[in-house]
Amino acid sequence: MQVESKLLVVGWFHSHPNLGAFFSGTDRKTQRDFFFHPYSTGYVVDPVRDEHAFFLGAESFQIPEDKVTPVHAAVLSRVESAMACEASSRGK
Repeated sequence: MQVESKLLVVGWFHSHPNLGAFFSGTDRKTQRDFFFHPYSTGYVVDPVRDEHAFFLGAESFQIPEDKVTPVHAAVLSRVESAMACEASSRGK
């Protein structure tokens, strides 16, 4: 059974705590295999070093910070809010 949805998966995010905000070989393969559309966005955050980066399309082209769009900034804001909420629920 297929359920119709008006939702569209546009990407994924994950963290590299204290390793820096970069796409590893495994991250690039994940992006290429599952998020291969030109609009597919990968987002990686290092909450310890306070770094983040966006990657676009199957080739994981890194979006320069000065080219991050309001849409990407909105994603960043929601992820940071979710992380803060989770940390607060754990008593940190």
